[in-house]
Amino acid sequence: MRIKRVNSDVGEKVASIALWLLGLGVILAIWGGVWSFYLFRNPPERELMAFFAAGLLLSGLDLIAIGLLSGRIGRAARDRDEPADRVAVSTPDRTGHTA
Repeated sequence: MRIKRVNSDVGEKVASIALWLLGLGVILAIWGGVWSFYLFRNPPERELMAFFAAGLLLSGLDLIAIGLLSGRIGRAARDRDEPADRVAVSTPDRTGHTA
């Protein structure tokens, strides 16, 4: 029987996903750009190849944007999860009134 460790740190998970999306997006954008440049210099007989190359390039750029945005969301979630250094607490005085 395996015991699954439960981790509720959402910010850490989102940051990890953001890095994967950025990495995959950069790779797709680079290869899509290289392929598009090659097809621009050597036009194919059918336009389908140019369509796939443009789709690959745009998908990579889209994943880069999603990775950047989710990284900001993960950072905000991590900041929210950190405990505050000081907490203001109102204490009643002798008469029972809070300041």
